[in-house]
Amino acid sequence: MIFVRKFDYVNLSRGEKKIAESKNGRRLLRFAVKAEHGVHLEYHEIKKGEYGKPFLEKYPDIQFSISHSGSLVAVMLSRFECGVDIQKIKEVKQGVVRKICNDDELRFIENSTDKDRAFITLWALKESYVKAIGKGLSFSLAKVNFRIDTECGEITDIHCSQKGSFYVKNFEEYILAACTLDEVV
Repeated sequence: MIFVRKFDYVNLSRGEKKIAESKNGRRLLRFAVKAEHGVHLEYHEIKKGEYGKPFLEKYPDIQFSISHSGSLVAVMLSRFECGVDIQKIKEVKQGVVRKICNDDELRFIENSTDKDRAFITLWALKESYVKAIGKGLSFSLAKVNFRIDTECGEITDIHCSQKGSFYVKNFEEYILAACTLDEVV
């Protein structure tokens, strides 16, 4: 299950916004866990693993991932290891594209009418995977390779070099990608 909420960060400094994003991510997590599992979480029940992946020590059957970008916060809940990433569409630097994309991914971007959206889609998919495996950016995004099939500009299938089930949702200004390390998203 994926929950997405919009928050207003007007008149906040960059530092204040980062603090608010973190608090809103935990707030949405608490709401999601209560809605889906009937469990009321306390803030101190959220622990961090070796690479910073948050987990619920007291509730090992509840896997989750949190992401925020711009004014949106996303939380994913699953029985399986999972990762969610939400990214605001923005202009992309070509050096970054070439650093983390393989030939199939570069073709996907090149054949897209909106190249920034295409790259952000790949970036979000890659981040969702590294979040699911719990290693974050300590695992090179270049090691996660995708081939995305499209029809009439819509994604019809996502193939990955790594184990996982993947999902992409397009919003007007955002891309949300999710990964679970099971057979079904």
